[in-house]
Amino acid sequence: MHPETAALACSRTYKQILIARPKHHAHGPRLSSKQVNHQAGYLLSHPPYYIDPHTIIYITNKFFPLTLLFLALAFTSCIKDEALNAECDITGVDSTWLYAHRASIIGMPIITNDNISFSVQKGTDRTALAPKFYLTPGASISAMVNGAETPANGITRDFTTPQVYTVHSEDGAWHKNYTVAFNYPRPITLCSFEHFALESTGRYYQWHETDENDIDNPRRDYWGSGNAGFALTGMGKQPSDYPSTPEPLG
Repeated sequence: MHPETAALACSRTYKQILIARPKHHAHGPRLSSKQVNHQAGYLLSHPPYYIDPHTIIYITNKFFPLTLLFLALAFTSCIKDEALNAECDITGVDSTWLYAHRASIIGMPIITNDNISFSVQKGTDRTALAPKFYLTPGASISAMVNGAETPANGITRDFTTPQVYTVHSEDGAWHKNYTVAFNYPRPITLCSFEHFALESTGRYYQWHETDENDIDNPRRDYWGSGNAGFALTGMGKQPSDYPSTPEPLG
């Protein structure tokens, strides 16, 4: 059995390599492509195969660098960079900042799809507060300050009236506005559930209370519902499809 044909039977990949070996290879004259194909096909259908070590050594010594290059290109072509994050949400308030202001902030802030509401002790100075927020990975946050968009995580602002922040996704394709308010507490003596409004995208209703004594910022975001979670299902096509919706007749 010709050793060249035996090696081919073990690996069709090296067929052209062995055909192109030097004329004076130690194992006899070159075979034609037709002869190689015929004998290799026969051997592949009639195991066991004989592997000539001299032929394998010849292949390895001559083509090992090319094999390494091929493997490197194969791996790098399969690995792609992860796509940039498209989320643009405020996921929480910085815990260190909250702890530093624990004497004036009551409870935990309420975060909805587009609002963040802090309750602060009556008499707290709201003219110079600098809240810091946790964002979705890669996102950034800005605000309009003196007519210019400015990086806004931790900047000092006047919260006598609610302030707007804009969160930008890592991929730059999306953004979302959040209204942030610091409210004096309103004693809950009566809950009418008569104050509601569509959230920023108009998909569903949100309920709130009002404090008529706070002229600058009367809204109090005390209430939550299952509407935000239901929105994730994609089943709500209009506000009336959601679990919590106002009744037209009261």
